[in-house]
Amino acid sequence: MNNKIREMFEEVSAPNFGHELTFPRKENGEYENPVLEDHWQTFQEAVEATVKECQSMLSEDWITSEGLHAYWAINEHFGINDE
Repeated sequence: MNNKIREMFEEVSAPNFGHELTFPRKENGEYENPVLEDHWQTFQEAVEATVKECQSMLSEDWITSEGLHAYWAINEHFGINDE
């Protein structure tokens, strides 16, 4: 995962918790608010699952350069690592 996912979370989801525009974090990167941190973990899992599902839809097109390019572009954009 990369900062794009966190940006999306802080733009779309985190404000629903009534927080100000900044979201204080601990030294290790976790949010200080435990409810917000739990939601962040769930958000990451949902984004990763969605991205991987999109990638699996491209798998039939891997034999083309367009399908392979799209797969790796998605990986890079979201920072999803293949397992």
